[in-house]
Amino acid sequence: ANVAAGLAYRRDPTWAEGLVSAAKAVAAATSQLVGVANKAANGEVGDQVEEALVAASKAVAASTSQLVAAARAKSDVNSPSQEKLTTAAKSVSQATALLLAAAKAAAAKDEDDLEADYAKLSVTGYKVKEMEQQMLILRLEKELQKARNSLANMRKAEYAQEAK
Repeated sequence: ANVAAGLAYRRDPTWAEGLVSAAKAVAAATSQLVGVANKAANGEVGDQVEEALVAASKAVAASTSQLVAAARAKSDVNSPSQEKLTTAAKSVSQATALLLAAAKAAAAKDEDDLEADYAKLSVTGYKVKEMEQQMLILRLEKELQKARNSLANMRKAEYAQEAK
């Protein structure tokens, strides 16, 4: 089976490049996730801890599934290496889910602490906080729209580049 797999690499260099590219994407996404997690642990990320972790873990999950799909395209589904890859992909998925759960629990704790502070505010203080929150929401919605437009432009550029 290993000899046949080696021949598959030689016969289809495009597939081999896709497999290597998918593995590099997993490594890059995992590196990004570890970096964000380290920054979060050191308190360097700020308010966007949960968002950064979610984005990084989604990148890991997506690149891992692409790697598994690329490997399945030409390999024997029942081979020991394919089973190991599937098991590893499941482990990655479980680990990222646990990391997200921990981040969400930490964020929920922070939100609970904030709720206790609101109860102590005067009517005027409450109104000021309410307006601040509305301004924050508007600013974040504007940033979200900019980010969506930027992502769309990035994808258009990537598709245009791939078409050439």
